[in-house]
Amino acid sequence: MWAAALCVGAPNGGSFLFPYSFGALWAFAGSFLALAAASGDRSRRTRALTAAGVSLALLAKPEIGAAAAAVLLAGGWRDGEKGRLRHVLAAVGIGGAIAAGGWGIACAGLPLSALAPEGPLAIFSPPAEWRNVYRVMSGAADPRGSANTVATALFLDLAIVGLGWAAGSRAAARVPRAAIGGAAALSTAAAVFFAAGTGASIEDRLPPLLAPMPVLCAIAALLVLRAPLDPRARAKFFLFAFAAAAASRVLFGLAYGRVTTPYSVLVFPGLAAAAAVLAMDGIALRAAWPRGARALFAAVFLAAAGLAIARGARLHPAGLCAPDPVGDRQPLSPGRVVWRGGVGRARREPAILRSRV
Repeated sequence: MWAAALCVGAPNGGSFLFPYSFGALWAFAGSFLALAAASGDRSRRTRALTAAGVSLALLAKPEIGAAAAAVLLAGGWRDGEKGRLRHVLAAVGIGGAIAAGGWGIACAGLPLSALAPEGPLAIFSPPAEWRNVYRVMSGAADPRGSANTVATALFLDLAIVGLGWAAGSRAAARVPRAAIGGAAALSTAAAVFFAAGTGASIEDRLPPLLAPMPVLCAIAALLVLRAPLDPRARAKFFLFAFAAAAASRVLFGLAYGRVTTPYSVLVFPGLAAAAAVLAMDGIALRAAWPRGARALFAAVFLAAAGLAIARGARLHPAGLCAPDPVGDRQPLSPGRVVWRGGVGRARREPAILRSRV
């Protein structure tokens, strides 16, 4: 799921993650490790894996690890299994203690002035420049534009849900082969149309289909949390709640595709997985013929993946850059892309900024 999500959402197959924040990547990996382990039984093994994931996330990016720990504790509090909360408290406590020890070693001998406002504690009082970036990334800098984007994406999503509902109707169940074949043909035709030419220019202007997902994930998590959690609901709550918490920085500003932001790329896998669960395990199961609805949704996800590959080939044609004698990447076509000093130091000039960042 992670590999597929990265190929859909991240430019260059996910390599854009690394120049932005390697620590954030490790924090997300640790968080999902902890959440996946805590979804299982109450064995020593799952407790150790949960603690390891929490400690890794807290050491890599404390704010991301704290979000994962909060989700774990909320799930343990509402879990219907006796002893689950104690199990989660122990795992989070062990992971937190390990992380505290690691941070203590890393910060030993440093004065408080070295920790804030420019050090690790900068998150509690970010500089004005950071706050401006967060406003832009979250969509708060342009509320009307962000609202239009999310509303348009929600309209398109509801249209897809309507198609799925039609594919899962009793009428479709009477002709199953034709219904499933039609779903595949329709999704393929849409992907081919939007992959090049006029369709590609239209697709470049469409909002991301997952734009409403940060809010929808939060709503779904709260709905799941209404009743005591069973094993199935526990896994759903962990996914929905953490996806929503992680995507809070891009609450109304999720951007991937022709325009991609690093914060969006990092949260894309969780949002994509949550969308798949909502579609396949939520909406489809409420249709008269779940198999048909699932076939339509699966075809849409596959078409989106194929369209992303075509978009990548269109925006990043082979031969755009090549290594020069000293190893830097130099452009072979107008719109400069210059990489200096290896991973983590990239400079893009305006022409390429207009095409995709």
